[in-house]
Amino acid sequence: MLQFLALNKQNTDTIQIQVLSNTMLVKLMLKRIGYLILLIYSTIFLAVAIPYSGTYAIGGFLCSVFLLRILNDFIKWRKFENATLTASPSGISIQTNNENYHFNAKDITYLEVNFFSNLVIRERYRSLGFPLMLL
Repeated sequence: MLQFLALNKQNTDTIQIQVLSNTMLVKLMLKRIGYLILLIYSTIFLAVAIPYSGTYAIGGFLCSVFLLRILNDFIKWRKFENATLTASPSGISIQTNNENYHFNAKDITYLEVNFFSNLVIRERYRSLGFPLMLL
């Protein structure tokens, strides 16, 4: 979905993207938790099969990173539940039930995707991380 967030003054299209509904999100989270269980199982299996002392440490690090990403997605979902992301030539806005965030296109200094797969929108004095997994 990130390819649709082009901010171009000549383009007059406005794109609105809804956050996943509750049933879709439950399916996605269950799938990711299943992947985590499979990763833990395969880490233990490979650590037993490979005679290298750092295998448990590497597998534990990978599992903890994956678990942190799942927790980050859940926390961001609680913050951006029922949100709408709107990209237009004037800027990017995110509307939630409680708050509205608007970033003017001329004030945006940087758009990036960070380690947790969040779209980070940076202005001069503020920034916001929006989870791309929820789109």
